[in-house]
Amino acid sequence: MTAASDVPLTLTTLQRLPHAALVAMAAARGLPLRPQPAADTLVALLLQHELEARGSAVAAGVLDLLPEGYGFLRSPWRDYLPSADDVFVSPSLVRSLNLRQGHRLCGPLRGPRGNEKFFALETITTVDDVDAATLAAQAPFQARTPIVAQRPLRLATTTPALRALAQLAPWCHGHRALVLTPPGWPRAAWLTALAAAVRTADPAPWLCLCLLDQRPEAAAAARSALAALPRCEVVATTFDEAPARSLAVAELTLARAQREVETGADVVLLVDSLTALAQAAHVVQPATGRWLCPGLDAAALGPGKRLFAAARALAEGGALTVIATADAGGGSIDEAVVQGFRGRGNSEVVVAADADPALPFDVLATRTRPEDCLGGGLALATRLRLHALDPQQRARAFASLVELDQGPR
Repeated sequence: MTAASDVPLTLTTLQRLPHAALVAMAAARGLPLRPQPAADTLVALLLQHELEARGSAVAAGVLDLLPEGYGFLRSPWRDYLPSADDVFVSPSLVRSLNLRQGHRLCGPLRGPRGNEKFFALETITTVDDVDAATLAAQAPFQARTPIVAQRPLRLATTTPALRALAQLAPWCHGHRALVLTPPGWPRAAWLTALAAAVRTADPAPWLCLCLLDQRPEAAAAARSALAALPRCEVVATTFDEAPARSLAVAELTLARAQREVETGADVVLLVDSLTALAQAAHVVQPATGRWLCPGLDAAALGPGKRLFAAARALAEGGALTVIATADAGGGSIDEAVVQGFRGRGNSEVVVAADADPALPFDVLATRTRPEDCLGGGLALATRLRLHALDPQQRARAFASLVELDQGPR
């Protein structure tokens, strides 16, 4: 056995490696390889070798629970896609701990037996990175008490745009923020920068960036930009995938965030976009015969509303913050989606169509509800003075105010 094979392997370690590193690792261990093997096939081959060489291997992943009562461990590094290296979780294990969708499980695994196609989890040692025995003491997310959010969500205001956001719409842990953007605006890149700003200012929250119906290069750029950040995950679907994938990824991502909050953690979930989620739900879900507009069934907003409404601060500890984008001004479907969410959040961020990229927000329309704003931000008197100016004068006057505030929120 070579020196490279002396390092114990885990499923999570292997899934995070690039394809070239997996090929090199398999070659170093002398494993037979077919031409152009898939990454999940390489991981399964390496795991089987680990079991044969050491007698044990460790798996971790997010539980995707199926209606039949069993589930599989999916990987955020694979965007929760079913793959050859998924680990089967038996119904008896699910029942023993009353596991739910989105739990992050860790434990020893065994190889496939007989006609089985997948590795299987033997026992569960930790659930959401804490001892499995402590799970009984946790109340489920829906049974906890929502309270008024009172802890500011800090951002590293390193750019004029972030300083503008801090002034116009200050947020708290547990807020739901709706970001309305014109067609073609780089939403994914902006949410990626926002996630980095949250992590720079505060290392504690668990971050997840959920990108739906994206261009492949946009999803890859977001994953690359946030790869080095601790406690930060990026999951994405691309526009060539079936709409059912966007719906499934959004639901599993929300469940994962709720399970994390149940441990007492603060979670910041950034989603792009509610419009893509509604369009996917319109295709996948059975039609009700009621229409919000031509081309959009009335039930299509349901998954997005469940995601957006899940944001809350909890009396028992922890908070889920949801920052979600929606297309504005792109047509009747976009407008119907926006109207379904407008007024439901704590904060609304409006991106002006022809604004300076350094300060892209509509100064008067971007705000946090007065009852949810815990001090700070742009004073009402300042907003009234800006309201009296024409749009160009307003933008220049606000830019000068923003440049005066150089400190982080």
